[in-house]
Amino acid sequence: MKNFDNILDIIYQGQSLSSPLSDFASDSVILETSLTEYLYFGRETPFHSIFLAFLTSVSCQFELQIYNGSTWESTSDLIDDTLSFSRSGFIMLPKSLSIIPSLFNDKTQFWMRIKFLEAKTLSVLALNILFSNDSDLKREFFPISGADFKLGASNFFLIHEAVRDYIVQFFRIKGIVKSPWDFAEIEEVRLAAVYLALSKIFLSVSDTQEDNWAIKGYSYDKKGETLLKTVSLTFIDSEGVEIKSNFKVGRCYR
Repeated sequence: MKNFDNILDIIYQGQSLSSPLSDFASDSVILETSLTEYLYFGRETPFHSIFLAFLTSVSCQFELQIYNGSTWESTSDLIDDTLSFSRSGFIMLPKSLSIIPSLFNDKTQFWMRIKFLEAKTLSVLALNILFSNDSDLKREFFPISGADFKLGASNFFLIHEAVRDYIVQFFRIKGIVKSPWDFAEIEEVRLAAVYLALSKIFLSVSDTQEDNWAIKGYSYDKKGETLLKTVSLTFIDSEGVEIKSNFKVGRCYR
C-alpha cells in the first residue's frame, strides 16, 4: 500500500507521475526526454536528496535546477551518484544550498526540476528516497552482488525500501518523524540501513536458524538496531526547521 507521506509531487509534460514513481515495486515509466521540457519534483518541506532507480540505464546529460527566489538556475554543486543517469543512485545537494519555495502546478512548495540536455528514452523505476544503496552493501560485504543473494531479482531496491520504512516507523512511534523526507541527514542512518539490509538478505538465504548466513543475519540486525538506538538524528519539523535529537539521552533541541 502506498504511503502518501512518502510521495513526491512529480510532473512531466503536464502529467503527474507521483504514483507510478513513488515506490520500487511498480512498473517502470518510460520517459522520452525533451530539450524543451522539464521534470519537476517537489514537497511542502525542504529536501536535498533523491534516489533515482532505473529499470534500464541510459546515459543522459542533464542539469538540476533550483529556484533562487526570482528565477530558475542550474547548480553544479551536487553529488550525482547516477553518473548522468547511467546507473541508479542518489543525487544530493549540500544542505547549505538555499532552495526557495516556488509556485508550480498550482502548488507553492519546494520544487526542483531537471533540464534534459539530450533526447533519450529512459526507463525509470522510481524517483523517491532510500537510506542505502546496493553499492553500500557491496562496500560492507563485497560478495553480496552475486546472483545467489538476489534470489532472482536484479537488485536489492525492495530490501532498501523495506529497511527505509522500518527505520521511519522506528522513529515515528517516538513522535519524531512522519516520512523518510523528514530526515535531514541520510548519512546519520545510512550505516544502520546497510546493516539491516544485509541482515534481511542473509536471513533470506539461510536454510536454518543456526547456519552461517542466519548467524551473520542476526549479527547485522543487532548492529543495525544498536545504531538506531544511539543515533544523533537531524530531522525537519512541519515548519521546515531542523531539529537535532539524541535518542540515547532522549532529548531534542533546536
